[in-house]
Amino acid sequence: MYMPNVAQCVRLLKLTRPEYIHLRRQMLEILLETSKSFTAADAVLNFDDAVAVLVITSIGPLEPVVDFQVNFWLSFLRYVVKSQNLFVQAADRSPIEMEERRRLWWATYIIDRHSSLALNLRPTYTDASCPLHLPSADDNWLQNRIDSPAVFDYHVATIDLFGLFIPLMRILGGILEYHHLRSHPIFGAVASLRANIEDKLIIWGCSFHGLLGLGPQDLPTSPLIACYAYHIYHCLYVLLYGLMDLVSMYENTEWQASRDFILAGEHAMACASDPELSLMSRLFGTYLLQASFIFLFLARKLPQTSKSIIIENCEVNMTALEVIAKKTNMEYQRHFARLLQQTIERDMNEQDEDLGEDLLRYRWIAGHNGLRPLT
Repeated sequence: MYMPNVAQCVRLLKLTRPEYIHLRRQMLEILLETSKSFTAADAVLNFDDAVAVLVITSIGPLEPVVDFQVNFWLSFLRYVVKSQNLFVQAADRSPIEMEERRRLWWATYIIDRHSSLALNLRPTYTDASCPLHLPSADDNWLQNRIDSPAVFDYHVATIDLFGLFIPLMRILGGILEYHHLRSHPIFGAVASLRANIEDKLIIWGCSFHGLLGLGPQDLPTSPLIACYAYHIYHCLYVLLYGLMDLVSMYENTEWQASRDFILAGEHAMACASDPELSLMSRLFGTYLLQASFIFLFLARKLPQTSKSIIIENCEVNMTALEVIAKKTNMEYQRHFARLLQQTIERDMNEQDEDLGEDLLRYRWIAGHNGLRPLT
């Protein structure tokens, strides 16, 4: 449960698309067959079962075979993690064993936050339910040196998967809570929550640049995991200042005239300038979609003379979306990428105020499920 460096990924990166999909599908079929033993009603679950469920939950949604069982696997992952008491800092276990358990728990935490964004849900795990120490730095973990830090905050402590993503996912949890509360008739005024989220994003950004020795506006070029994290960092601003829901963006004239609209657009531009993001396909597909929502809206609303840079950034996101769609075999990604391209091309030649029925299936409002469109 860590992000390997490029040298460790060479064999995977050289696979062709059919080879990559075949390998993933073969692995998934084996895991699903194995899962029959631990999904039975009388099954006695163990740590290895929990790891298998994590892998199924991570790669399963990439294949149509489990497309209609995503909620089951997410729920089962939470159940099996709880049944193994992975959230307990047990003194009777060895340091290495405890580190393995911590990493599985925090990986589940990240998946929970991401799936909540993808499916328009509130996170299951609150920050109050995170009593565990953080995982050790990857370099130490690979050498069996366990130095698990106890501090759970918003600073970037290490440039690896958990060091970068745990604070980002913690911030995402606050943004999701803000998203659901601001549409509530009673709790609509949540300015203090938003200001707190902005402060936490600044903490993350400053510590990230400081740890890499970069200037405030510099883009990371390596390691790859840092590029991924910085992309999500900008996407979190898009989620905070945007409305998450394309139709709401299109219809809300008050938001279109606000400073939030400008800030969301600026951070979407920063997302589009990031380097290639095709490895962690399932994760980044969601954030690319959100950034693409902004560009689709801008392409339709701005005057023709102002569109060149918007279309250029649309094409950057489109390229990334197409790569993800080819690698993941996810129908909704292929459909959305095709739909976005058609919409942009049509918009360059004619004014069409109708978003189209297909776009209305992907909503981030009450009663809808984000990337699982209503049928």
